[in-house]
Amino acid sequence: LGWGEAFRIVQNEGTGLLITGTREWKDYRVESRVRPHLASSAGIAVRVQGMRRYYALELVRNGGVRLIKQLDGQKVLAEAEFNWNLGEELDLAVEVDGTAIRGLIGGHLILEAIDQESPLETGGIAYVLTEGRMGSESIYVNPL
Repeated sequence: LGWGEAFRIVQNEGTGLLITGTREWKDYRVESRVRPHLASSAGIAVRVQGMRRYYALELVRNGGVRLIKQLDGQKVLAEAEFNWNLGEELDLAVEVDGTAIRGLIGGHLILEAIDQESPLETGGIAYVLTEGRMGSESIYVNPL
């Protein structure tokens, strides 16, 4: 079809996830090169247990990046300014090790948090997207 992307995710309203993996996955690293297009936020999620139970590293349209926890509502665990552009490819990675969550961009640690308040201990992975489109060629998962 000429799209040039193995994964093309579109979410018209709200937040959507493209999920894979199992509930048994515990401590691991997930990495993917993503290209957000006209998205409010886009990224990768870990320890996914459903549409409203996960951690995510998200690129935010207004030039930011954040680690969030989705459980009984959304909680921002860490955030920072990060200069990126729509349509730009970025190498994202998230590591989960016990209660520690680390977000990396281009191989550099950008954000980290410790979640001791009802932590999500296991779960799969996902692309996460809020109102827009994103593309990616591949996603990798490796145990820590």
